[in-house]
Amino acid sequence: MKMTKPLLLLDVDGVLLRDKPLLDHVRYNVNAYVAKKLPNVRNPGRVNQILYSRYGHTGRGLFDAFKVNTSDFTEKVYDRALMAHLWEVLSGTEFQQEASEIHNLTDEWDVRLFSNAPLIWTLPVASAINDEVKVSRSNFYLKPDPRAYVKFPQNRKKVFVDDSIMNLRTANYMHKWTPVHFESNIDKTNSEFASISSIWELGLFLNSYLL
Repeated sequence: MKMTKPLLLLDVDGVLLRDKPLLDHVRYNVNAYVAKKLPNVRNPGRVNQILYSRYGHTGRGLFDAFKVNTSDFTEKVYDRALMAHLWEVLSGTEFQQEASEIHNLTDEWDVRLFSNAPLIWTLPVASAINDEVKVSRSNFYLKPDPRAYVKFPQNRKKVFVDDSIMNLRTANYMHKWTPVHFESNIDKTNSEFASISSIWELGLFLNSYLL
């Protein structure tokens, strides 16, 4: 009888994608979008940071907090230049090495990407790893809203890796969830959750988890 695999849920930006120029590119595009939608704002970057922290998505925050039309958010932010930059990173040696390590995990884990980013951004990341990696499709609810977490099978064990403590805190109260903090600069003695700083360390953690 085929055993049901536990779920490995991976955030994308800050976990699988950590290339600083690429993440800066994303941030630049989002800040420019905020500046266009709120032309009187003096510090679009700060507004972006606040909205993302509060709503889990800057476009959602702009709509909810300022009632502006953000139907073009994905088109404007994830433009041709940014997507070309993404593919450059995905085809690079560093990502491909880590993708190979994640690919090996699919033998024992049901690997899924759990991100607030749109599918235009997350699907290429999943495809660059392997065809067995699934993407949790976007719905109305976004992390850290608990309703974004209940779409996963409730009776299966889940390891959730994210760089956001806020997102992990929600998971900490969910049934059969194990939150893991991805942080490049770790102080493990003071960490609120189990912490890792690389995909290689993730493999070690998962091996011990299955013992």
